[in-house]
Amino acid sequence: MELVYGKVEISDRDETILAIARTMDGIGRDGGYPCLTIPDNIPIVRWIPSSLPGAGFKSKADVAKRATIDARERPYKMARAAMSAGAAKTSFTHACIEEANARGLLSAEEEDDIKIMAAMVYRGAPKQL
Repeated sequence: MELVYGKVEISDRDETILAIARTMDGIGRDGGYPCLTIPDNIPIVRWIPSSLPGAGFKSKADVAKRATIDARERPYKMARAAMSAGAAKTSFTHACIEEANARGLLSAEEEDDIKIMAAMVYRGAPKQL
């Protein structure tokens, strides 16, 4: 995490981060949720109320969506806070933000791109990082 986000302090007792990690690992271990592709294959089911029988894929999709957003938002916010406090080490996220700031391009869209790239780099990195 230090390589991607800089010095981000996460204790072993941080239940929020651990819950996100467990959810993401569960989604990955299960090979994703096969039912999440139902709306891709049959677009009309997007408008089925989640209270109907057989619409359980919608609640699983909501869980996956929230976990994915949390997995990229929380570490990024902690890295930005460390940068603001001047306590962040040089990292992938730090370098991307500094480069965007230098060019005057740090918009909300650019920040979203940095969050997504950092999450992908972190997820693909060995556990020791």
